[in-house]
Amino acid sequence: MSSCTKEKTESTDPSIPQTDEQLVSQVQWFMDAANEVKEGKYLKSGEKMFLDSALYYIESTMNYKYSYSNEKFKDYYISEVNLTIPYLSNENKTYVINALDAFNLIRQKIRNIYQQLNLENKKYYMCSIKNGGATNDGDSIIINAKVYFGYGRRVNNPATNEVGYYWSIGGGNCQGIGQYGAPEYLRDNYFSPVIYMPCPNPRIWWDQTGDFIFDQEISSFPNPFGGPIDNYCDYQLYYAVSNVSAITTEVTCLGSESINGAIQEIEYYRQQPQVLFDAKLVSINKQFIDVDFETPDNTVGGIRTIWHIPTHIMVKYIMLVLLRLQSLYL
Repeated sequence: MSSCTKEKTESTDPSIPQTDEQLVSQVQWFMDAANEVKEGKYLKSGEKMFLDSALYYIESTMNYKYSYSNEKFKDYYISEVNLTIPYLSNENKTYVINALDAFNLIRQKIRNIYQQLNLENKKYYMCSIKNGGATNDGDSIIINAKVYFGYGRRVNNPATNEVGYYWSIGGGNCQGIGQYGAPEYLRDNYFSPVIYMPCPNPRIWWDQTGDFIFDQEISSFPNPFGGPIDNYCDYQLYYAVSNVSAITTEVTCLGSESINGAIQEIEYYRQQPQVLFDAKLVSINKQFIDVDFETPDNTVGGIRTIWHIPTHIMVKYIMLVLLRLQSLYL
């Protein structure tokens, strides 16, 4: 991060490849400097850095120091944090001390959200920092941080396609048993990522995080095998609407019926979102972390619509580091 000194050649692209050791070293510097600012000890007030570098290191430092990224959670609570950072528009830079102040403020805001959550086994999972655009006066940039808190404990159930699962989160199987519904089954069986730990006390560090929500018009995802629109595997994502056919228990159960005699319904809804995810990952050069679901149930004008909206959580890099995880909440 040569942009943090006034004399050295500066780079506008913080994603230029570095070794893990170099990146960890720069993140550690940023963390130490932020703590010095918090304690009133940081004195180099004239240094500047590129704005992209500032946002990059705010995100990377939060995730490196505090993320519980080795753990698979039952679900995620997602929140947003916004603040502004002074901006030198003619140089596309900010003062280093302003970047460090922004990190400290985001860290405190995330801590405040965590403390208000009444969730079992809650942990800070990761944040994704975005440039929200300039303020009206052009002197500051809005920083948007999308923050994920994991909660609960994931229990991967074995596949039981013979029974099938109710369409909504926590809905249980199609016999009305348990709280493991189709979204839980699909999430656990799309990718089943496994992190192997080659040595004691390692951590996985997500870097350059982000997400993608598949919330476009459902017509964007037609069943590649064709067939009539009848609330039965019409699209690559689950979708049913009552003006097509009554939303019966058969419709709301993603079961073992076969499509064209070739594939079970629940297996179809496992495979097709993975096709969507794989294509998206390739197009943006990202790696999969996890998938989260919304399962809306809306009735407008007497017409009921139920569907799945998967949010694909992804990263640019997955790095293995050896460190002692710090607590954000002390």
